[in-house]
Amino acid sequence: MRVSKDRFECKRLAALRAAFHHVVLSRAERACRSTRLYVIVSRELTKLVARQLSAPGSRLFRYRSPSGGWCDVTARDVNNYVHERLGRQYSAKDFRTWGGTLRAATVLAELGAARNEREAKRNVALAMRLVSSELGNTPTICRKSYVHPMVIARYVDEGDAIAFPAARRAAANRGQAHSPEERALIAFLDRHFPERRRRPRRADVDERSAA
Repeated sequence: MRVSKDRFECKRLAALRAAFHHVVLSRAERACRSTRLYVIVSRELTKLVARQLSAPGSRLFRYRSPSGGWCDVTARDVNNYVHERLGRQYSAKDFRTWGGTLRAATVLAELGAARNEREAKRNVALAMRLVSSELGNTPTICRKSYVHPMVIARYVDEGDAIAFPAARRAAANRGQAHSPEERALIAFLDRHFPERRRRPRRADVDERSAA
């Protein structure tokens, strides 16, 4: 879900159901002008949502302050946490961009190399539609802001995509390790965009700050 000001799910706006270890969330997507349902299967998340629903107020994500009062979790809180854990050059948007890039790369890899340029562009359009359906943005916005351009360029120009291992790991990693698809994407970017390793992102931040 997007993390932005005043756009956290509210109890009165989102329909939440915690049963059989899954959560069903309904929200209005401004970009698509429609209401979307998100079904998330997770025992841990189900327990969290059930616990959060007992908190007073309209917001779903709330916490108790040291004084005992209830406070809303805001986008600033989330980004401050990311800054503390990873550095100020990162934000919640990076996780959204990684998710969009990973989804696009996976779809293109599963579609395989196109027979011609026209088919390649059609496959990219399909991938962007699938990414947009998950992120809640338009395909144009997803391609511009949430999918690494190298993934699209290599597919259209060379028919290249991420390489899946012979057998994907079936067991859940419980968030403690990269998935096979993520490892394939990291290897792909290391191969075709190695300068991202040689030039840390902090250098980019420092340059912008000095400008």
